[in-house]
Order: sequence, then C-alpha cells, then structure tokens
Amino acid sequence: MKDIIFELSAEPYGSFSDRLDNLTKKFRNKLKTLNLGLVHLVGARAYLSDASNQLENLKTHPLYTEMLSQGAFSYVEQPSLNGSKISLMAWMTDDEIERSGSPEKRVVTCHGSRQLFQSIRFTAEEAAGMTPKEQTVEAFKRHQVWLEEQGLSLSEHCMRTWLFVRDIDTNYQEVVEGRNDVFCACGLTSKTHYIASTGIGGNGANTAAVCVDFWSVDDQDLQVKYLQALDHLNPTHEYGVAFERGTSFTSDGVQRILISGTASIDRAGNCIFQGDVLKQTERLFENISYLLADGGCSLEEIKSMNVYLRDLSDYEPVKMYLDEHFPNVARVISWAPVCRPLWLIETECIVSRNVGHS
Repeated sequence: MKDIIFELSAEPYGSFSDRLDNLTKKFRNKLKTLNLGLVHLVGARAYLSDASNQLENLKTHPLYTEMLSQGAFSYVEQPSLNGSKISLMAWMTDDEIERSGSPEKRVVTCHGSRQLFQSIRFTAEEAAGMTPKEQTVEAFKRHQVWLEEQGLSLSEHCMRTWLFVRDIDTNYQEVVEGRNDVFCACGLTSKTHYIASTGIGGNGANTAAVCVDFWSVDDQDLQVKYLQALDHLNPTHEYGVAFERGTSFTSDGVQRILISGTASIDRAGNCIFQGDVLKQTERLFENISYLLADGGCSLEEIKSMNVYLRDLSDYEPVKMYLDEHFPNVARVISWAPVCRPLWLIETECIVSRNVGHS
C-alpha cells in the first residue's frame, strides 16, 4: 500500500464556476497520470477563498458530486496565496479500499485497517447558541460519540485534529480551554499523551467560531509513538495547551508521521526571529527535522505540507524558500493567522512510508 498525496489549484481567472470546471479537468488528468481511479480516493480538503459564497456552488458541481464526495471530504475558508479561489489537497492510495458513510463522516478500510475521518461544521443556528469553548467541546463530543459507536475511544484511536478558528486572536483561548476540558475528562494528561493538532485561523460557510476535522485509526496492530525534540521544543503543556508536537503511527505496513502546526520557537516556548519570516521558516523546519528524527524519518521524506502565513505579503519569499528546499512536496500556502501574533508562519506536514507488515 502506498499513499499518494497531491495538491491542485484552479487557474486564477474566470468566475468560480469556471474555476471549478478547470479544477475538475485537472483532477481527471491527474488520475490518468497516476493511473488511478476514484475507487482509490481516500479523501480531500478544499481551501476556499470565500466559503459563504462558494460552498453551495462547489457542493452542486460535478467536481464534488461525481468525484470528491466519493472519499472523505472537508473544506475551510483559507485563501490559497497562489491566487486561486479553490485549491485541493487530495489523498489516494494504490491499493484496494472500501468506503462507507458520508463524505463528512467517512470510514476507509484497507486490509482490515480502518481510517475514520469526520468533518464537523456547525450550522448557523447551532453556532448562535454556543460560545467558542462550547463549540469546541461539542465538536469533540460528536466525534467521541461516533467512535464509541464503533467500539473505539478518543484517547486511544484519535491520531490528529485540525481546529479552524474564526477571529483566532479573540477566540483561540476559549478553544484551548474547551479542548483542555475534553482531554481532562478523557484522562488525557501530560503524563499520558495528547493528540497531534493544528489550531489555526480559518472559517466555515457561516459565522460559527470553530470548525474541527478529526482523523482516527482502528487497527489491532496499531503502533503509536508521540514525538519529542526537547533540545528544540518544550512540551506544550508548559504553556497551557494540550497537543502532541507530532505522532508516528504504523498501521497495515505503513508508517505515517503527523507533525502538528510548528512555528519558530525555542525549547522554552519563546518565539525567536521576531519580524523575520525567512529566519522563522528556517527555524520551524529545523524544529520539524528533529521531530521527524525522533520517528526515524527526515525532511526529505515529507509527502505533503500546509503552510500558514499571517501576512499575505510574506508569500513570495516563503514560496521561493519552499521551491528551493521542497520542490517536489505537495503543499498549500494559505492566508491563515497563526494563534500567536508574533508567529509569522506555521507549518504542518505528513510523512508516509512503507515499512512492511509486522
């Protein structure tokens, strides 16, 4: 089994419908190039520039109805800085898979190993009655309920979360408090483990403060390691948040490393190279390299990355850096304010490699 992850962006011209047509053509051509079909699609996330005006058009377009809806699907309003109104990060496999459920609540099975993906987007009516903290708690509760229906648990089977937060400078602290409360109730502490995560600026299609994506895994032979790089990065609980810097798990002969959103910080949790986006970029990849080393991997093995910039004007120098150092890695560079104002850039990434069956 081999993971294939790629990014596609619509050409930056024409109406949104024109761009959907263009992206559909690109997607079909990509499948032909890879010699794969929609039966191999695990899932995709769409990055939109204006979700409230674009989501309905996307959901009724053949790109979604005939293609993306076949796998797990999520979306977020995080404008891609390459000028496209819509970009995709897609995950496929060259092996046979079985899929069940809906695009927003999808189970993908391969050789008995199950990947469970859930994308939670509150309706405007639901969001109106909840604070950001309550939305966070409710999102985790919904995923817990689904896992329990499968005989699974959040603490043992959830590998990764993404928390997209509207007006992150205002709402992030409540999101942190909500997640901390959930973990405390589940017995997840600094002495056990947390869950790899990114908390980043991002919107849904309405005024909800929080959108959450979950990735959980069910495999009786699951091997999990929580990654550290204590010479470079301190444990997150030391500054009041609860997530793992990175998680390595091996399932069905594939090792995957999920690196959480990582910034330019030192081993005391302080932001370094304030005001210099390129030096911050260099430092965050240095931090990531040490996390990957704890999982037996290197920067050269990264399959995909998401790069979040607080300031749109930093796009060109960061793109040039990535073109030089990671020319073949699938990536989306988006405008998404990071949870601390001093952090100009944050990056998450995925490594996937075959290690054989145990």
